[in-house]
Order: sequence, then structure tokens, then C-alpha cells
Amino acid sequence: MLVSVIPERAVESYARRGVQYREGRRKPPEKNDKEEKVLSDLAVERVQTYLSKALAAADLRVLSASQFAGGISRDTWGVDVAWTGEDGLPVERGLVLRLDPPISLIKSRRNVEYAMYQVCRDVPGVPVPLMICNEDDPEQIGAPFFAMEKLKGVTSPPAILGPEFEASRQAIMKQMFEILGAIAAARHEGKGLADVVSTPAPGDIWDTELSHWERIIADNHIGHQPITRAAIRYLRRSPPPPPPRVTIVHGDYRIGNFLFTPEGINGILDWELAHLGDPLEDLAWALAKNWRYGHDRSRVASLITPEQAIEYWESTSGYKADRAALHWWTVFTHVKCVALWTTGAHEFMAGTPRGAMHAFPSWLFMNAQELWMIEEIGAIEQ
Repeated sequence: MLVSVIPERAVESYARRGVQYREGRRKPPEKNDKEEKVLSDLAVERVQTYLSKALAAADLRVLSASQFAGGISRDTWGVDVAWTGEDGLPVERGLVLRLDPPISLIKSRRNVEYAMYQVCRDVPGVPVPLMICNEDDPEQIGAPFFAMEKLKGVTSPPAILGPEFEASRQAIMKQMFEILGAIAAARHEGKGLADVVSTPAPGDIWDTELSHWERIIADNHIGHQPITRAAIRYLRRSPPPPPPRVTIVHGDYRIGNFLFTPEGINGILDWELAHLGDPLEDLAWALAKNWRYGHDRSRVASLITPEQAIEYWESTSGYKADRAALHWWTVFTHVKCVALWTTGAHEFMAGTPRGAMHAFPSWLFMNAQELWMIEEIGAIEQ
């Protein structure tokens, strides 16, 4: 019963929050979901010294610094700075610093994430923050990091069901999938990505990705996982056709990983899992049952149907979504999620400093993913 009960509790939690937002009984977290955790005086001084050089602002000072809640790969800080401009007038600017943590739920390459932001900055229809600097030396501020501009908006998924977004929520969801299509259509050749990320042959993509996440599950062994193993065998028996072209894949494109206001989406965030691959991987991930909550779980965020989302994606990507291939990537999505939850559970079992933080969502959602796996492969009725 654990497999069938826990997912309902997980989704019901989001559903309740969605109703509270819609009825105005819950407000979106302020300051872009930040939890106040102020940097030490030493760190502030080091950040101030570094940014004064990076921005060529000798009198730059840090006004405030606080850490964003959440995140599984990097520590993210909001830093407000001020200095005197060349014209003698005061300048204030909000920045975001993404720091490599001592321990992370997933291993990702900061240089790849930074490069993806830079490339997508030039892609029409894909809003991303302006990159400021990328630093490998941990001695500069205490950890390797990159800095980018801070954009306005909220990321909290249930917030879109709140009164503030009543008039714009449908347009935002449409924009979400149109942007994803624009990412798939983007030309990445000759943009420098070849220096930081490999370009797989189209026919090798499915095996490369499946083997990668299968290896992560094996490396973070937490016990027998027969449902996940069965799903992996299912995927290997019927691989998808190669994509028409190798494209940029965000890797974690979903509601919750972009900033939005009532005027629309301001910035696509969290590119730490980005790579080159099959664009259907992103589409399947964005449509995953993980991101369906509220009163209608047949729709993404209770707002648009998968078919509507696919239509929006096709309108800007220039591709037609092969439904059989999309189904393969949907099952793959659940395997990938289990790999992520497995690493969190393994960290907890190993007693690492951050293990407790990852324990609850890891064990909770792992059961949900396995239920959805067996639904997708037809082992039980949905």
C-alpha cells in the first residue's frame, strides 16, 4: 500500500496549496522564495572585493545578502550592491550568486550551466539572466561560483493559481511551452558549447542518457528497486528513434524553474542539468506528473492539457512530437527522477551533513515515481 498511498499525499499537499493560492488564502513567498540566511562579515567583504573588480566599481558595497531556499545542486544567494556610476550618479543592482556546495544531490558542471546561459541569451524568445562572471578559484569568496543579474518574479509553482495571476496564468503556461520550443529550435553550433559539453550522435542519445542515470542509481545503492529495474529493461527493449537534430536540452524544464510575473515569464533558471540531446526529453519532463497539482491533475499545473502544451511546443520548435518517442521519454523521466531521489536517500543513509534535508522528499517522491512508472508501462490501470 505504501506505493499507492504516499504519492497521493505528496500530490494532495500541492493541491491544497494551489487551492489556497487560488482563493487568496495563501500568498507567494516574497523576495523570490528567499529564506533569510545572512552571509558572514568575512564572506560579505570577500564578495564585495571580488564584485568591485568584476563590475569595475571601486566603491562597490554590498547592501544585503541572503540565501534562496531550496536547490539541490548549488547554493544560491541574492546580493544587492550599490556603487557610484561613471556619471557620478548612484547605481543599485541586484545579483544572484550560484556557489558550488560541499555536497550536492546531483553532480553538475558549473561551467556548462554558465555556458548554456550565455548561449541562450542570444536565442530569440528565450529569456535568461545576463551573466556577470564565472570563477573557478574557491579562495576568492570561499567556493567556486558564477554571478548573474537578478530578475523580477516568483518561481513557486502553486502561486500561478493565486488571484494575482488569474488573468495571465493561461498565457504564462502557453509561453512556458513556446519558450521550450524555442530552446529546441536554437542553433548551438559554433557557440562555444563544444568546449564544455559533448555532442552525442543522434542514435546514441537515448542510451547515453539512460546509462548515465542508471549508473547514478547503481552508485547510490539503497536496496533493491525492482520497479525501477523493470522500467529500465522496458526502455532498453524499445528505444526511441533518433531526433532529427541534436539540440540544447535544459534538463529540468518545468514550472518552478522560471521566474514569472503577471506580465509573463521573465527568466528561465536552473540550467545545471543542461546538455545536448533529444528535445523530447525536455518536453516529457515538462509534462511529467510531478508538476501536475491542484484540482485537475490531468493538466499541467491544473491549467493546460498535455495536448495543448505539445501544440504550443510544436509551434515554435519546428518539430512534430512523435507520440511513441515521447512516451519513451516519459518513462525515462521517472527513471531519472528516481535517480535523483536515490541520491538524496543515499546521502541520508550515509549520514552526510545535508542528508537530512534531502531525506523526506527523496523517500516520499521515489514511491510516487515508481507508481507512475508502472502506470506508464501499462502494468496497472491508471
